[in-house]
Amino acid sequence: MSASFLIYKYIGKDGIFGNPVSSIGLKRVDQVVPAVYGNPVMPGDDASDANTYCVFRPDEPGCEGYSFESIFKLKLATPPSNQLSNVRIWPSAIMPCDPEAGSIFIGHSVCFSRPTNTKSNHALFPLYDYNRENPFYVTVNGNAGQGVNCKVTSQQYQLTVKDVGFGNIFFVDGSRQMPLLMVEGNTYTLVNNQESLLPLTIFDMSGNIISSHPNITYNSGVVVINATAELFDSFPAGLIYATANNIHVGSTISWTSVTWGTTEIVNLTVDVRPDPMGKLVYYVNDVRQPILTFQQNVIYQIRNLSGATFPLRLVSNPHANIACAECDIATQGVTVYDGATSNELIVLNTDQMFMSGPPNWAWAYQAVTGECMGNLSYVRNTCLVGNYNINTVGAGIANPMRAGETDFIYLQLHVNGKTRPEFVLPDIIIEWDES
Repeated sequence: MSASFLIYKYIGKDGIFGNPVSSIGLKRVDQVVPAVYGNPVMPGDDASDANTYCVFRPDEPGCEGYSFESIFKLKLATPPSNQLSNVRIWPSAIMPCDPEAGSIFIGHSVCFSRPTNTKSNHALFPLYDYNRENPFYVTVNGNAGQGVNCKVTSQQYQLTVKDVGFGNIFFVDGSRQMPLLMVEGNTYTLVNNQESLLPLTIFDMSGNIISSHPNITYNSGVVVINATAELFDSFPAGLIYATANNIHVGSTISWTSVTWGTTEIVNLTVDVRPDPMGKLVYYVNDVRQPILTFQQNVIYQIRNLSGATFPLRLVSNPHANIACAECDIATQGVTVYDGATSNELIVLNTDQMFMSGPPNWAWAYQAVTGECMGNLSYVRNTCLVGNYNINTVGAGIANPMRAGETDFIYLQLHVNGKTRPEFVLPDIIIEWDES
């Protein structure tokens, strides 16, 4: 049997959480901005409370504000034959290349807080940073489908302490006892914001405290881990973060590394056509301005049929609107043949690109002779997901391996006096794996 979910949302009328809706909308003082979900996308009903909570948005340019958070969770309505996991969300549209576009933020938490019109403590991540190949993974009791962001070579985690009914435990960036995956060559900082309550300690997998190691340093509640090959060799099974007198309050730290050896060739055909608004943009394999995902062990051959008029380049600056600066062109692993001709061919060897390091990676593709014709590209070399199972109607989140719903998901809108509603919120896709 195929599983199905109901959306439960805080609607801001009765002061409590738990009203089922068929869609999720964000509200502004002057417009309802509805959003719908699904694959295919279906129309929704969440457009009834436009004046219940909103953001004051005067029309003077420069005035900024945040909408009240839109908070929802997914509850299992029809159980799967076995289980489902990896609930994930991404926008169905790309970030508009327009100064009047609003910013949408997403996040999640095991805790419910009534919506506020100040900057959210949970919706911290730009929604447009995600796509189908790099989705936002939803947690269940803090256990997340965890994707590795290869743009980040150093990452900081904020640790807090909460009592969940049987004693204090660690939460990492708001997620309960989140397992950490560390990529070889990166640096990770764990900041314990409540060191006096639970001193942060690193153990090996046998429960022995790591008090001294050249790649692990302690400093007043801050632990820095350099994920070197030597550290992997010293602790091949991984590590545990916890506190000295209770190893069960934290979770595991595991390793991964990139392997090389190109095995596949992917051909992409690019041409330039007008979009529905009449603006000339790139179409890749007949798809308008897609976000490209470059994976390891692949050679990409990009044939630009419009190269004589609109030469295409891969650029290392994801915010570049035009590939006009020579220093902005990602050259590591990239070769251009017959540039600026109708036979233009861009060849990307991802092995060489990965080995050159993130500053030289291709984070976007754009035209040399036109603005905002392309889009972002992502670099993906590893992923770990599926740390929970949803399989029992009404089971809640207490046991993430036998759950009935997700954690709370937060959305928030950041606007200014020029933001136009048609640029505010795309439809979102919600998807999961079922077995």
